[in-house]
Amino acid sequence: MIPLTHRRLFSLFLPLAFSGILYPLSRPIINAALARSLDPVTAIAAFAVAYSISMPLQSPMFGLRQVVTALGVDREMLGLVARLNWIIAVGASIAILVIAVPPVYNTVVVGVMGIPPRIARVGPMVLVVIAVGPTLTAARGYYQGVLVRHGITIPVGIGALGFLLVSSGLLWAGVLWTDWEGAFLAATALAFGQLAYVACVWQPARVILKDRIPDFDPSIRPEQRSRRYVFRFYLPLAVSTALMTLVEPMIQSAMAHSPLAEASLAAYSVTISFIWLAGAPLWNLQQVVISQVTGRQSLEIVRKFSLIVSAGLTLMLAVLALPPVAEWLFGSVIGVTGEVKTLAVDGFKWLVPAGLFMGARSLYHGILTCRGSTGGIQTGSFLRTITLVIILILGVSWGHLNGFLIAAAAQVVSAVVEVIYLRHHTRSLVWEDDPIQTG
Repeated sequence: MIPLTHRRLFSLFLPLAFSGILYPLSRPIINAALARSLDPVTAIAAFAVAYSISMPLQSPMFGLRQVVTALGVDREMLGLVARLNWIIAVGASIAILVIAVPPVYNTVVVGVMGIPPRIARVGPMVLVVIAVGPTLTAARGYYQGVLVRHGITIPVGIGALGFLLVSSGLLWAGVLWTDWEGAFLAATALAFGQLAYVACVWQPARVILKDRIPDFDPSIRPEQRSRRYVFRFYLPLAVSTALMTLVEPMIQSAMAHSPLAEASLAAYSVTISFIWLAGAPLWNLQQVVISQVTGRQSLEIVRKFSLIVSAGLTLMLAVLALPPVAEWLFGSVIGVTGEVKTLAVDGFKWLVPAGLFMGARSLYHGILTCRGSTGGIQTGSFLRTITLVIILILGVSWGHLNGFLIAAAAQVVSAVVEVIYLRHHTRSLVWEDDPIQTG
C-alpha cells in the first residue's frame, strides 16, 4: 500500500485541480467572446440569467460524483447509484424544458426576478439547449467518480481540456462568423464541450468497470445495499448543491432591484467567473478527501494539505484583484468597458475571501461524506442560504449600495456562517486509527 503523503495527495489532486480550473475557465472565455458580440451587455447578462436559472435543476448531478466515490466499491452498489443517476438527470432535463416554456419563463424571470425584458427575451431558446446538460453532467460525474475511487485522475484533466478547447473554439467561431444570439451560441458551445468531456472519461472508466471492480465487497453492510440507503445518503448532497446554485438567481434578482442594475448584472457575471477559477478546483478536492481519509492519521494529513491548497488559490485571487491587474484583466482580456468595468475592478477585492471559504467548505463536505454524515452538509447549506437572503433583503431595502456590492457582501458573510457550522459539526465526529500505515 502506497503511504499517504502530501506528494501523493498532490498527484491525485493536480489533474482534478486542472479540471477544476479549465472547466470554469470557459466562463471568462465565454464572457470575452460575448463582449465582442453585436450586443455585449445583453449577451453576457442573458446567458448568466439563463444559466443560473438552470443550475439549481442541474446541480443535483454534482453530488453524485461524491456518492460514486464513497459507495462505488462493487458492481451492485454502482448499479444502484447508476439508476439513481439517470432518473435524476432525466427529471432535471424535463424541469428545465418546462421553465423554457415562454409564459413560464416570463413569469419567473421578468415577473418574479425583475430581469429587464431586453435581457430576458432570448432565455427560452437558451434553456432548450441547456436542457441536454443534466444527462451529460450525470454521465461525466459517474465516470469521474469511478476513476477517482481507483486513484486515476489524469483522464479527468484531459477531459476538462477537451471541454475547454471544443466549447471555446465553437463559441469564438460563432461570434466571429455568424450573427446568432450570443447567449444561444454560448449554450450550444458548452453542450458540445460537455460531450467531449464525457468521451474522455468514459473509456478509461469502462476499463475499470470491466476489470477492477468486484461483484461483491464485504465492506458494504447489508443495510447499505438498498435504493433507500443510497437515496438517503445522496439527498443531503443534492439539497446542498441545489441551494448553492439557487442563490445565484436570488443574487441576480437583488441586483436587478438595486442601483446600476444592468451594469451590476454584467460585472458580477464576469467577476464571479474568476472566483470559480479557485472555487472549482477546491470543489474537486472533496473527492480526494472522500477517497483518502480512512481514519485519524489520514484525516490530519488531508486537512493540512487542504489548507495549503486553499491558501494558495486564494492568494492567486488576491493577485488578480490588485487594481492594476484587475484593470488589465477586465479591460484588455475580457474587454468590458464603462460602468461594467468600473464595478468589476472596484468590487473584485470584496469577493476574494470567498476562495478560502470554498476550500474549507470542500474539506468539511468531504469529511462528512466519507463518514456517511451528509445531513450536516444539508444543514450548513440551509444556514448559508438563509443568511444570504437576509443580507440581500437588507441591502436592497437600504437602497444606497449598488447591486454588485450587495451581492459580494451576501456571498462572503453567508459563507462564513456555513463554514463555522460545518467546522463545529465535524469536530463532533468520532475517529478510529487508520487501518493502514499512512506515513
